[in-house]
Amino acid sequence: MLLELREAEGAEAALREALRVNPVSTDAMFELAEVMKLTGRQREFRELTLRALSVAYSLATLARAYRNLGYLAVEESDFEIAVACYCMSLAIDPDRAQAAQSELFYIQQVSGTTLEFPDRQTVEATLARNGIQVGPSQLVRQLMDSAA
Repeated sequence: MLLELREAEGAEAALREALRVNPVSTDAMFELAEVMKLTGRQREFRELTLRALSVAYSLATLARAYRNLGYLAVEESDFEIAVACYCMSLAIDPDRAQAAQSELFYIQQVSGTTLEFPDRQTVEATLARNGIQVGPSQLVRQLMDSAA
């Protein structure tokens, strides 16, 4: 709510408190990441997104993390990583395809090229080669397996 009102300082304090109470709240991590993005703190935006990715267990959360990383890659003009992140988001959560598709279209406009969409194996290899977690973390997989 505070973020929507552009009260970044108040939102940051409230979200940091939320993370103190629940350090694995991906909702709080993503909201705080948005505050960081709006205030130009890209390093913290990246750290929070990677932290959320490391504890993500739902398809929507994983996909959002990849879209955030895609945004960062676009900002850095690293279109190979951006395309891989957005394609991973689309593969994981096709129900929320609009955001990723819009960004892929934007990449085509900015780069002035027609994008070649890589297959899933190439996407995963690109992410792994660049130190980006592919799918749920090993810990999350173990927890999910033990709960099944």
